[in-house]
Amino acid sequence: MADEAVVHVEKGIERHWKVADATAIAKGTFMVQTSTDRTAIAHSSAAATQYPLGFATSEKAASDGQVRMSLQTTGIVRVICGATVARGELAIPHSTANRFQSTALLSLTDISKVVGRFLDSATAGTPANMLLRLG
Repeated sequence: MADEAVVHVEKGIERHWKVADATAIAKGTFMVQTSTDRTAIAHSSAAATQYPLGFATSEKAASDGQVRMSLQTTGIVRVICGATVARGELAIPHSTANRFQSTALLSLTDISKVVGRFLDSATAGTPANMLLRLG
């Protein structure tokens, strides 16, 4: 995976979620909810069914026996932008895995995907600090 966030720029609340044992997950991977209760997978698209859960706070190797993972849900994280963003704008997942964009006009789908607020202005492919507000 690429474009993982830098977690714990300013540590916040962490919550535990189920993950698949066979899956490798890099620290900083943005995780979303699956159709299975309390189960997280790596963000892969902007599909309406992918609701934000947080960022992986540690590495997980494939088939390591680990089936629970801690996700950072609040605090400040450094993320990669998928489009140009401005300081103060609300952040939602981009269609590229582990990237984020701003939303100017919120639809009902966008409201459920808001993950926080950008603290910096940035262009596509560059990092920005984001105030994470999940849970």
